[in-house]
Amino acid sequence: MIRTIVFILTIAPLLAFSQSAKPDKLKTVAKEIEVRNRINSTNELIQKNIYDLNNEYPAIHFFRPVNYNTDVFGCVANFRRCTCDSLCNMSNSKFFKLVNFALSNFHDDVRFERDTCATIVKFDNSVFNGTASFIFSQFDQDVYFNNCHFSNYLDLSNLTIRKHSTIHFDSATLPDTIDFSNNRLIDTIIDFTRCSLDATSVPANPYKQFKKYYINLAGTQISKIRIDYVHFRLYFFPVTPGIQEEAVNEVKEATYQQLLKNFQDHGQVTSYKNLDIEYHFFLFDRLNLHWLGWFFYHWWQFGYAKERIFSWIFWFLLVFTGINYIFLNTLNFRVYNVKHIPLVKKVHFSQFMKQPTFFKKIWGILTLLFMVVWLVVERLWYSFAYTCTVFFSLTLKLEDLKFGNWGGVIYLMLIYTSGLLSIAYLAGYVLNK
Repeated sequence: MIRTIVFILTIAPLLAFSQSAKPDKLKTVAKEIEVRNRINSTNELIQKNIYDLNNEYPAIHFFRPVNYNTDVFGCVANFRRCTCDSLCNMSNSKFFKLVNFALSNFHDDVRFERDTCATIVKFDNSVFNGTASFIFSQFDQDVYFNNCHFSNYLDLSNLTIRKHSTIHFDSATLPDTIDFSNNRLIDTIIDFTRCSLDATSVPANPYKQFKKYYINLAGTQISKIRIDYVHFRLYFFPVTPGIQEEAVNEVKEATYQQLLKNFQDHGQVTSYKNLDIEYHFFLFDRLNLHWLGWFFYHWWQFGYAKERIFSWIFWFLLVFTGINYIFLNTLNFRVYNVKHIPLVKKVHFSQFMKQPTFFKKIWGILTLLFMVVWLVVERLWYSFAYTCTVFFSLTLKLEDLKFGNWGGVIYLMLIYTSGLLSIAYLAGYVLNK
């Protein structure tokens, strides 16, 4: 009897514990299955390239430098919503499945250099506060930088972009400087005009200044690039020691010519004009004739402002008439005589002040003022006539030139040469109309 009671008291707790542990174990297994199913479903969505930005994925925060250098990712590289406080280095790595860095924050430099990406790469809605370098990387499929914000330098040079692949920049905020050089094999259009720029069209106010984005396109297949020359400007690396400057200038000239053809083929009139003006400055600088480029730019903007000839003629006549007003008699009788322009006499104020009575003095002063005004107008008219005669003359009579007054002759030839130049450009403007 005693043995039976002891046996029951010993076995009963064990049976109760086993009955209570069984549901807990079942709950644990069920939870593991649920987590595994959720992970599998998430990976399935990623592999199918289905994203819902409102879903909450586990965020990763890297407080120390990230170094996945020379790593091989055989599965999905899901770093979505990650935050990197320090350097993020994933250079020389290989990605064979989806690379997902959407909604990430990089507070320091990012290096994805010499990487091989076999599938889609996603950086949508990410923020790059440091330098972002993707130099020498290979992209077998599309790369997405939509809605990204780049605060610093962006290096996308020397890329290998496989056939039918492209890089998307929809609504992205670009940095001041982008290096997109030496990308020779591009199959699909890469459109930088879809970025978030200051404006989508040329402003009504031509003097409004946009923020300029400087992009290096040297050695790139420019026919596949879409930019404008309202927001963008070309930049080139400075000449390094050991490299001939002439070779660098040839690369620059080829880049200018290819981009000009790009603008011409797509009807970008304003962009073509802005780039062509810059190209002319480059050609003059190449010949060490910057001053001549400056002259032609202000003269008629290299042919884009031919109507400036009218303002130039006006200012020429105004300045020369003002000078000739002072030296009219000297020029007409000691340098180059123009018939029907008489010797203009001076008015002496003292002769009108010698009248005996007060009223006669008042009358003399009024007469003097009238005579002064009359002579000023007369002298201006004859000065203007003299200027126009020399300025618009096709030839000068050498027998009427007094070569002994060499200073006056040089000044006269300046008027004559300015006139010939103005007449030639005025004739070109009229004929082109």
